[in-house]
Amino acid sequence: MAGEARAQTATPETAQKTPEKPSAKYDAGFADIFLTARRVVLEGGKRTEGVTLMNASHNRNTYRVVINYRDMLEDGSLTERNEAKAGETRWQDLLRYSPRQFVLEAGDSQLVRLSFNPKASLPDGEYRYFINFQLLPHIPEPTPSSRDKAQGITLQVLPTYALAIPVIYRKGRLEAKATLGEPSFQPAAGGQGPQLRVKLSRAGTASTYGQVRVVFTPESGAEEEVALQKGLAVYAENDFRWVTLDLRSPSNRAFKNGHLKVSYTPDGRKHPESQIEIRVP
Repeated sequence: MAGEARAQTATPETAQKTPEKPSAKYDAGFADIFLTARRVVLEGGKRTEGVTLMNASHNRNTYRVVINYRDMLEDGSLTERNEAKAGETRWQDLLRYSPRQFVLEAGDSQLVRLSFNPKASLPDGEYRYFINFQLLPHIPEPTPSSRDKAQGITLQVLPTYALAIPVIYRKGRLEAKATLGEPSFQPAAGGQGPQLRVKLSRAGTASTYGQVRVVFTPESGAEEEVALQKGLAVYAENDFRWVTLDLRSPSNRAFKNGHLKVSYTPDGRKHPESQIEIRVP
């Protein structure tokens, strides 16, 4: 009898328009998978979209596609659940997708179609689910020698690797406003490099996605970028999350006697929506 042990799924949050060819590669264990999107957002009356998965391995693989829910914690990590919360719209009432399982030869690809079919009575708001692309394990056939040695019931645990991306449907005129606050600088110590911790807050009726950039300006000398983290999300049900960034000076400057300027820029915008500074003694 064979059992499965599921590995932790990877969840890219960076927004990216779907290109003509697969370009987003994520490593899940030993699985080489290309996806053409890192996030799907349907709004402005649009109800259908597709995500292409490419088998970038050298093997013939079987994939399964499932939908579930995830909640964001204060540190930005996600917890997974399979059932809707009380008062939450189930994905089965809104979302249709196909195919749900398929086999790909090495180098082949498959388009997974997504379609939202809301009722007219659906309240305005943002509805978010996660689509999981699971690589099903190969179960090897027992060899004659292993059959001879086996006595009773044997258990074979095989990992299931998965990648997950958010799928969002927005109805009505929704907006979000993000602000940075409560920055805290931690100098290098005990083998750990310098870090900056900052609170990213969200207000409004929609999720916000974007990047945080940190620039260091010494009292004497030119400024330089010392951190850039893309794909940061604060979901519509979250008021804030904490972001911790490792700081690295390209010129190997010490982080002393200067200022760190932190900015948050939502995806699709050229200019920051929020900026703050912190003094480094």
